[in-house]
Amino acid sequence: MRIYWIVLALLFPLLSRAQAIQSCDPSPESLVDNRSVAQLRELIQTKNFKGLEDALEDRLKRYEAGQYSDLALFLLIDGAVSSADASFDPILKQWIAERPRHLMARIVRANYHIGVAYKKRGSAVANQTSSEQFAAMGAEFAKAFTDLKVALEIRPNSPLAIAGLIQIARATGGRPAALGWIEEAERRDPANLSARWVAIKALDQRWGGHPEDIDFLVERAMKAPLAPARRRALQWKAEMTQGDYFYSMSKENTKAIVHYRKAASLCASSDALWKLSSAAYDLENWAVVIDSVSEFLVLKPDAQRAYARRGWAKESLNRLPDAIPDYEKAAALGDDWAQNKLGYLLMTGNGVNKDIPRARKLFEAAAAQGNQHAPANLASIR
Repeated sequence: MRIYWIVLALLFPLLSRAQAIQSCDPSPESLVDNRSVAQLRELIQTKNFKGLEDALEDRLKRYEAGQYSDLALFLLIDGAVSSADASFDPILKQWIAERPRHLMARIVRANYHIGVAYKKRGSAVANQTSSEQFAAMGAEFAKAFTDLKVALEIRPNSPLAIAGLIQIARATGGRPAALGWIEEAERRDPANLSARWVAIKALDQRWGGHPEDIDFLVERAMKAPLAPARRRALQWKAEMTQGDYFYSMSKENTKAIVHYRKAASLCASSDALWKLSSAAYDLENWAVVIDSVSEFLVLKPDAQRAYARRGWAKESLNRLPDAIPDYEKAAALGDDWAQNKLGYLLMTGNGVNKDIPRARKLFEAAAAQGNQHAPANLASIR
């Protein structure tokens, strides 16, 4: 009986955390249904407009019945057309010509033009972007705006249409326009998820927003008629957005860690845990690296680089014996860095018994994958 209580005490924190992170809707681990995205793309490519309408209208009806989120529908459409495949342009034009007042046809084509707009603009900062690029982006946004305007005439409370307008506002009207549209979305559909999701990105500091804007948006969402799991998903998105800004843009890793850790506490998220470990890695905070990678591996048990990263963190804390099993696992899964590292340990006998034949095989495997250090190590034992 005493052993039972000891085991329960050890497991309780893990069970409590598992319960806390299993209830986000949508889950960060399945934001995009890749199979459905591929099916939608195939329907477009084959000009199966009836199939397209049936697939999207079915999801729209499920959304109206509270069985499917508008965000899932938005991400499905965005995933299918945001690649800006040029072959889609005449096909979507034909669909609109045949069905000019079809809501989903307008939404799909608007998202396509938004994707094309951002592609034509490029990813460089504003002062490194030409006036021609901005003009090309504006032309595509104008096409998208026309479709979104019609979509709102068809369905005035469509969060998908307003989400598209917020995407445009992010690059054109900036913070005031984004704030205006999210307030409009909240008024028209208080339970919307997609417009809020897109607004969080639009209010990111890299686009001229302020952290207070995102905090205020999330605070209002907490009072909206949203299921708790959907509120947590929005909180997760907000924490990830702010963490990404501090990690990638301002290079303030300590602040990034705070946001990534909060995101990881809200939803089961390999993305949050990996980025948490990356920020901690840059700060050489090896204890946080080990903890976050360990949690990451619960979600992604075959992630070869994760074992390598955790092994290096352990070795950096003078725990080489603990690191070697991680190096072994990473090498077995095919990580070239770990193969070279383990080969070096076997070649030198550092922490393990010398095994030159096995070291040679590991160096060969790493070299075959392009590891830049493996050829020199291989040459040293020939």
